[in-house]
Amino acid sequence: MSYFSDNYNEIRYPIEDNDSSSGLRRAQIGAIHSIASHFSLINEPAIVVMPTGSGKTAVLMMSAFVERANRILVITPSRLVRTQIKENFQTMKQLIKLKVLRENINLPKVSEIVKKPKNVEEWENFRHFDVIIGTPNSLSPGLKNMPSPPKDLFDLILIDEAHHSPAKTWNDILETFNNAKQILFTATPFRRDHQEIKGRFIYSYSIKEAYKDNIFSKVKYISVNPINESNDIAIAKTAATIFNEDRIKGFNHYLMVRTDSKKRAEELEIVYNKNTNLRLKRVDSSYSYRYVKNAIEKLRKYELDGIICVDMLGEGFDFPNLKLASIHAPHKSLEVTLQFIGRFARTTGENLGMAKFIAVPSELEIETKRLYEEGAVWQDLITDLSQSKIEKEKKVRQTLATFDPPNITKNFVVEDLSLYALYPYCHVKIFQSFKNVDITAPISLPGIEIVYRQNSLKAGTSVIITREPQAPRWSSAIELTGFKHELIVIFYDNTSKLLFINSSKTSDSLYDIIAAKLTDDEYKILPLYKINRVLRDLQEANFFNIGMKNRVLNDNTESYRIIAGSSAQDAINVSDGNLYNRGHVFSSAIDNGDKTTLGYSSASKVWSNNSCQIPELIEWCQKLARKITSKNTVTTNSGLDIIKVGEEIINFPKDLGIIAVDWSEEIYNKVSPPMIIFGSNSKNPISDQLFNVELKIDRNYSNQKQVRIIFKLKDLEYLVEFSLNTKHFYTAVSEANSVIVKNSKDEFSLVEYLNNNPLNIYLSDFSRINGSEIFKTDSNELKDIDPNIITAIDWSNYGVDITNEVSSNPTYLQISIHDYFKEKFRNENHSVVIYDHRSGEIADFIIINELNDNIKISLYHCKGSSDKSPGNRVEDVYEICGQTVKSRIWIKSKGELFEKIRKRISAGSELIKGNFKILSDIQNHMATKQVNYEIILVQPGITKSGLSKSVSSILASAHDYIKRVHGEKFSIIASF
Repeated sequence: MSYFSDNYNEIRYPIEDNDSSSGLRRAQIGAIHSIASHFSLINEPAIVVMPTGSGKTAVLMMSAFVERANRILVITPSRLVRTQIKENFQTMKQLIKLKVLRENINLPKVSEIVKKPKNVEEWENFRHFDVIIGTPNSLSPGLKNMPSPPKDLFDLILIDEAHHSPAKTWNDILETFNNAKQILFTATPFRRDHQEIKGRFIYSYSIKEAYKDNIFSKVKYISVNPINESNDIAIAKTAATIFNEDRIKGFNHYLMVRTDSKKRAEELEIVYNKNTNLRLKRVDSSYSYRYVKNAIEKLRKYELDGIICVDMLGEGFDFPNLKLASIHAPHKSLEVTLQFIGRFARTTGENLGMAKFIAVPSELEIETKRLYEEGAVWQDLITDLSQSKIEKEKKVRQTLATFDPPNITKNFVVEDLSLYALYPYCHVKIFQSFKNVDITAPISLPGIEIVYRQNSLKAGTSVIITREPQAPRWSSAIELTGFKHELIVIFYDNTSKLLFINSSKTSDSLYDIIAAKLTDDEYKILPLYKINRVLRDLQEANFFNIGMKNRVLNDNTESYRIIAGSSAQDAINVSDGNLYNRGHVFSSAIDNGDKTTLGYSSASKVWSNNSCQIPELIEWCQKLARKITSKNTVTTNSGLDIIKVGEEIINFPKDLGIIAVDWSEEIYNKVSPPMIIFGSNSKNPISDQLFNVELKIDRNYSNQKQVRIIFKLKDLEYLVEFSLNTKHFYTAVSEANSVIVKNSKDEFSLVEYLNNNPLNIYLSDFSRINGSEIFKTDSNELKDIDPNIITAIDWSNYGVDITNEVSSNPTYLQISIHDYFKEKFRNENHSVVIYDHRSGEIADFIIINELNDNIKISLYHCKGSSDKSPGNRVEDVYEICGQTVKSRIWIKSKGELFEKIRKRISAGSELIKGNFKILSDIQNHMATKQVNYEIILVQPGITKSGLSKSVSSILASAHDYIKRVHGEKFSIIASF
C-alpha cells in the first residue's frame, strides 16, 4: 500500500461557509469530483481550468488521495513555485487548514529534485518517496545526458500551469510516463503559439464564477495622463499616491512595478527612488534564487513596500497582499495578462481591498480589446475575455472529437498528427449544391495523392491532406524530387445546401473536381448578388480594396477599376454608379461585436485575412451560409452602396432579344490571358489566346430557354449551350473534352472554364447576363434612334443583293454587300483600308485616315438582310447591333488594335489601300494626335423611313452603348 491509498479514508469534503475561512470552495468541490468521475471511465489526460487564486493547489494535492496514487510526480514552472508546493506536501498545512485532513495526520515523504539525476540508480532512489516535485529543467527525459527513468516510477503526474505542457521538455515527461494518470491544471488553457494542450477538459471554473463566489476581488484600471513629465515618472507618482491612500484606509497593500527588461528595471529603480518614498527592491533573473527569496521574505515582514519585477513572481506565486501594479510595459498576450491580473485579484488575506492597475492609456489590443484605453472597465473586460477564450477552446475540442479516426496511406508517416494543429487560411470557394452531399464520399484528384483524410458527419466536414511530387526549379535530377503537401477542408451546410471548399492550393480546377464528386455534378457557383450578402450586418465597415467592373470598356475609364487605400469607399462618387458594377471588395468591420476582415470576389470566393483552427473555419462558413441565404437588403452605409450588384434572373426576358456574347472583362486585362486549345486530343491541335476565339450565337438553336454559342478558331468550331434552368450554366454540344483552356495554374475543359467564368450575354437593350445574374442598363430613359445618324442607300441602284453579305459567286448582275464596299473604298481617298472579314475579325472593314490634327479610325460591320425587301425585322437588327460589343475591345486599346491589324494582314486579311509603312507611320503619330473612332453598322434590311418602335429602341440602345464606350461617332447605313 502507499501513503495516499492508506490515507484515502482521511479525506473529508467540508464546504466553506460565510462564518469560517475553512472548508472547500465551490470550485474545489467541483474540480475534485470531476477528476474522480473522469478517471472512473477513461485514462485520458484530464485538464482542469481554474483561475489564479481559486484554490488550485489544494485540488492538486487532494487528487493524489482521491486517485489513491502510489507515487506522484508534480511538475512546476519555477523553483519558487516548486518550493511552495514542496512545503505544502511536507506539512499538508493547506489541506489541514481547510479541514480536508485532520491536524495530526502522518505526513508523506517528499523529495524536491534540485539537480538532474545522473543515472538510473538516482531515479530508482525516488521509490522511497511518495511525492517527487521538480521543474522540467531538472527532470525532463529530453534533456541532454539525462538517463531514462523507469516508466513505472509514477502512477500519477500532476502538472501545475499546464499551458506549458506542449513545450518539449514538459511534453517529454508526459510522453515518458504515458501509462500514468495525468492531470493538467491551468488558469489559461491556451497558448500564444497555438500549440495543443493535450487532454480532455473535465472541469472549467470561470473568472465570472470566481467573482460571484468572492474568490476574485474587484479590479480597477487607473489611467495616468502625464503633464510635462515622462510616462514613467507620472506612473511612479500616481502609484505612490494610491499606495499611501490605501495604507491610510487600513489596507495592507503592496506594489509591484512591472517592466519588460533588466535595463528598464534599473532605470525604473532610479525613477522611483528620486520621485517617491516607496521602499522597493529590484528582482530579475540575474539575481540568485536566495536573493529573490530574501526579497520575498522582506515583503512578508513588511520591510519593503513593493518590488520592481521583470516577468518574475508570476505563475504560482502566492502573496495575496500584492494589490497594486505599476505597469510600465504591458503584457501583449491574453494568457500572460490573465495570469498577471490573477496575482492581484486574490481575496485570501487580511485587510485587502480592490486590486488596482496603474498605466498610461495605450492602443494596445489584446484579443481585439483595448484594455489600456481611457475609461476601460477591467472587471467586465477581463471576465469576457477569459470566458470567451476558454469557451472557444472547449468548443474547438468538442468539434474535433466528432471526427472519425483518420484514413492514412501506408507511406505517409506522421506521428500523432492532430487536427488541432491545423490552421487553414480563411478562404473558401462556395458552390450551390442541388442535392444532399455525403461529405464522406470517395474523392480522387488527378495527379494528386490523398495521404490523409478525416471526416465528421456531425460537423459536415472532411479534412484532407494531399501530396504531390515537386522537383526544385533549379534541377531536373529525379533524386532531388521532394513532396509538397496541401490542406483541403470541405464543409457542407445542409440547411442552405452550400458547399464550402478551402484549399491551401487555390485552384479552380481542384475546386471543380471536388464539387463535382460530392454533388454528382449538380452544382453551380454563386452569383455576385448572393456573394455580396456576406456583408450583411457589418458595422463600421471600412473598405481598403474595391474592384469595379466597367459596364462598357472605353478609353476614358478603366475596364476594371481598383480603388485601394484607407477608406477606399470615400473615393466613390455618384457618377461611378452609372459607369460600374461591383467586382470585389476587401474590408475591415465589426461583425456581431467582433473586429473582422472580410473580402469577396465575383468568382464565388470569400476570404478573411487570418488563419484559424478547423472548428473556427466551420463556424465561419456557417455564419457565411446564414448571411448568404438571408434575403435582407445589404447596406454598408458607405460609398460602396453606390456601386450596384446584379439582380437574380430565372428566365430570359420575353421582350428582349439576345444580340451578342463576349468574354468577361477580366480576360482582356490579363497580362497573360488564358490560352485555348482546339482539338486537344488530336494530333494537330490549334491554340491561341482565349479572346481571339470568335463567338457567335446560333440563332437556329436559340430560344427563350437556351442560347447556343459557336466558338470558332480558324476553321474549327465548338458548340456550347447556355441555360438558366440546368444544373450547369454551360453544357457541351460538341465532344466534351476536345477544347481545353489553360492558365498559369489550371487546365479546364472549355465548359468547366465557362461555368467558373461565365460569358457576358448581351440583350437588345444592352443589359448583360452573367450566370444567373442580370446587370441592367438605364435604357428606360432612352428615346428613339436619332434618324440623322441613319444614311439610306438605294442598293438596287448599285446592283447589290441585300441578302448577300459576302459571296464569291454573286447572283447574275448583282453583287454582295462586301463587294460594293470594297469597290467604294478602293475609289475613295483613304490612308489605309483593310478587309478583315474572317474568323476572329476586328470588323469587316477597317479604315484609317491621318488628318492634320487627328487620326480617324472607322470600323464597318456589315450584315445581310433576311429578306429581299427592307423592313422592320428585329432579327436583322440583333445581329448587327451585336457587333458593337466586339468594337469596344479595340476602341479601348489603340496600341493593341494596330498590333492586331498587323497580325491579321500577315495571316490573310486583305490590305485594300495603303501599306505597312503607312500603318507604322500613323501608329507612331498616335502619341501626338487625337484618335477618333467611328462605328458604322451596315444593314440593308433596315428602312430609315417608318422605323418600328422595337427596332428604333434596339438601335438607340446600341448608339447609347457606343457613346458610353468612347463618346465617338456612331452611324447606320440602311435602306430607304
